[in-house]
Amino acid sequence: MPVFNPPYTPLSAEDICRIYMGRKNAQGPDIERMRQIQQVMNNDIVLPLPELSQEERPAVANLAQQGMSQLARRIASVDPTQWFPSLDPGNETADDAARDRMRLINSWQLENYLRILKGKRGRQFLAYASAPVVLKPGADGNPHWHTRDPLWTFPAPTEFFDPHPSDCIFLARHSYSWLMEKYPNAIHAVTKPEWWDPANPDYACEFDVLEYIDAYQCRLILCGYENYDYTTHDPHEPSSYTTAVDMVPPSANYANTPLAVVPGSINLDDQLGHFDGIIGMYQAQAALMAINMVAMRRAVWPREWAVSNPQEQVEVVTIPDPTTGTPGQLRGG
Repeated sequence: MPVFNPPYTPLSAEDICRIYMGRKNAQGPDIERMRQIQQVMNNDIVLPLPELSQEERPAVANLAQQGMSQLARRIASVDPTQWFPSLDPGNETADDAARDRMRLINSWQLENYLRILKGKRGRQFLAYASAPVVLKPGADGNPHWHTRDPLWTFPAPTEFFDPHPSDCIFLARHSYSWLMEKYPNAIHAVTKPEWWDPANPDYACEFDVLEYIDAYQCRLILCGYENYDYTTHDPHEPSSYTTAVDMVPPSANYANTPLAVVPGSINLDDQLGHFDGIIGMYQAQAALMAINMVAMRRAVWPREWAVSNPQEQVEVVTIPDPTTGTPGQLRGG
């Protein structure tokens, strides 16, 4: 268990879950905006036209996705300028040490495929207006960059120019079977849904896993079932389960600074992605194209009707053949 210096007081697992729920509600509009642009980029726009089948895609060129890829490649193609000055210019030992520092940083970037990560973060920044990343030490002792999904990232509020939140929560979801295999003690301790049957558990049921990072510690927390109400829970009420538990013992953050960086776009007040303004235009173009396709189908294959006379049953005697000029004949209609 890490030892923290005052005045820092570690939060409990339940406190972190409550913070996550509050940030999730506060960031609801931003997450919904991100999901809309995600549907555009993934060609998953749903057109409310009953004449179209579920398998049909909008027959409109997705210029937003092409533009995002082009701009992201431009962003990734430019490497930051690195300069490592010598502590004693002219001294061969000091000059060699400066060159070694530059080579070390370049080797870290190559090992982490930083050019590819920059391309991914560029796409996230253009589409979502956010590109979170976590820098952690790896098993080899070298730093490793880990990109995160902005849809599942919940940083502490900061000023628009500050990409370093005081703490950050990352959400992941894992099934009951996976948790039973990896962390059986933790999954047995958390709250299950009301319909849960211990004798016949639902192995596909997913639970929230929170990764909490601040300047002093890193935590991995398993929350109770998603529908559990943390606000109305009485802490004095006896229960056989707790609402949240640490999956592993907390680890100290010896960097004394948050390991998460969450840059956001600069706008007047709200965060807006580069392509948020074209969603309505794309939907309108897709809808107009779909209506045109429906009209062409009706023109090529018109609807045919046969109406029976009173007290009679309509019968098709001859099927019309336009190529030979044979007319159609009906009996009783």
